[in-house]
Amino acid sequence: MRMRKEYFLKRKSATQRGVIIASCVLVFSFLSVGRADAAEFFFKPHTAVVGVGEQFVSEVWVHSEGDRINALETKIHFPKDTLRVVSVEEGGSLISLWAKHPSFSNETGEITFAGGIPGGFTGEGYFLRIVFRGDHATDANIGFAEKETQALLHDDLGTLVPVKLRNALYRVRENHSRIAISSPTHEDGRWSQQNHIVLLWPVESDAEYTYFFTNDPLAALDDVPETSGIGQLEFSGLPDGTYYFRIKKRGKGEAEWRGSSVFLARIDRTPPDAVEAKISEHPLISEKQRFISFAATDAASGIDHYEICTQNQAARTCISASNPYPLEHQALRGQQKIIVRAVDKAGNNREMLASLALPIAQPMPWRELLAAILAAMLLFTGFMIARRYFYRKTP
Repeated sequence: MRMRKEYFLKRKSATQRGVIIASCVLVFSFLSVGRADAAEFFFKPHTAVVGVGEQFVSEVWVHSEGDRINALETKIHFPKDTLRVVSVEEGGSLISLWAKHPSFSNETGEITFAGGIPGGFTGEGYFLRIVFRGDHATDANIGFAEKETQALLHDDLGTLVPVKLRNALYRVRENHSRIAISSPTHEDGRWSQQNHIVLLWPVESDAEYTYFFTNDPLAALDDVPETSGIGQLEFSGLPDGTYYFRIKKRGKGEAEWRGSSVFLARIDRTPPDAVEAKISEHPLISEKQRFISFAATDAASGIDHYEICTQNQAARTCISASNPYPLEHQALRGQQKIIVRAVDKAGNNREMLASLALPIAQPMPWRELLAAILAAMLLFTGFMIARRYFYRKTP
């Protein structure tokens, strides 16, 4: 495989972070529009041709057009009969405080989310990754719901920014000559901790192939046939990220290429960032009940779920946990310790030991204790004297 065919390792620029007032997201619907340039919402890639049954990644981006924005909200519509959402992912997103975590419905063809950007953001950045699968051969227009797409300025006033919306067009086509790519190390479109990948495909003796392996979703195949690595390729030491193996074929002596196919290899070997956890109680969440809340981020695949773990002499037990998570043994006092585990979509995890010193009932001071004992003895003595007097008077 010639140098031009080597995989590309262009890393996306790091996102900017800081502090946000979480309540800013709640005022989206009733703040007036201030003087500001329009923030642009768009997809990458904005157009692509994919085969029926093929998975591909669409990223949702924003350009602030010179303004500093600190919160975003949108709803995305997609044709439910043409495309199917495999997953929506937060890994590496500009947004780190989610008022509404990304969710999707293949029944209604909708994806929704809302969240904040700590300290605000200026420039161009990505905030959501969508994995689609082509279901039926037709054109699929992906777009933002205009009335439900908003951005807020980082100006302590929550000023609404005008928005420009740029939709995407994905052409789903039948691919009767599709090449059956497989891998013993990775599952198509799924995250893995393995950074060594083996790619296989059946070879036709009368065909020639051109292919490449890249992390650039916009890169296009050339028409120069390969002379090596036919039928099996291996790549090792790959950094975290999403990689695309693209290949097409043609009969020897033919001019037209066909069977263009793609395989998504996704690698995440890095555990989530440090878990932040806090044990507290609040009447709005649960009256007179303590709970633990936690948060973590993951730059590549994103957080899949959290677990609460307990440890005894025999073994450790972990269970999936909602956030916030009500604590068991609410009557316990003293030092209470909880192990919180954040697990990303590749199975990497990071733990934090959260502890809270709860008040212990203090023993009664000795003077007060002695006075209470003497009072009880006097009461008992008085009762006995009265009882004897009463029976003596009885005829």
